[in-house]
Amino acid sequence: MSADDLPTLPTRPTYPLASRHSPQDADRVLKKLVIANLDKSNEGLWAQYNPKEIQVDKSASWSPSATSKGDHPELTFTTSNARTLQLELFFDTFETVGPGGAPFDVHKQYVEPLQKMMLVMDEAGDEDRRRPPRVMILWGDDLPKFVGVVESVSTKYTMFMPGGRPVRATCSVKLIETSRESFMRKPKRP
Repeated sequence: MSADDLPTLPTRPTYPLASRHSPQDADRVLKKLVIANLDKSNEGLWAQYNPKEIQVDKSASWSPSATSKGDHPELTFTTSNARTLQLELFFDTFETVGPGGAPFDVHKQYVEPLQKMMLVMDEAGDEDRRRPPRVMILWGDDLPKFVGVVESVSTKYTMFMPGGRPVRATCSVKLIETSRESFMRKPKRP
């Protein structure tokens, strides 16, 4: 992938860590996974921790022939489906220091920006903007390029401060691959 193919990445967040961590711990040498918004520069999400696995699925649709009989029907290919990508992201703000010395809210810092990638960009705008943004998954140099849309985000909050502020969450994210042409306005047929 050339530098021209890369989107403008969102600003990488830096949050002050609790005093027992050194500043070098905040930015390790490891490459971090990024979900970059292709429709709005500098928006997206940096993974706090890289996923332990990524699942990519590709399927084709087949249908039995109308004349098929028995246990081994004749099949007819109907279509190839888009690839899907699923990953799980873990976020933890318990050891960060936010305003007033309390940890940052994991929902506001990580989950909300992820969920924003499923919102319609401009409900009253041009037809090509009345949809959620396209995104690109980037992680190092070896992961194949995946461009698509976020289909779902399922969030499980697993740790809270005494006042109820969530400080730990796991998000299961599912994306569907698409191309730029999928969003081009199609001419009306007479």
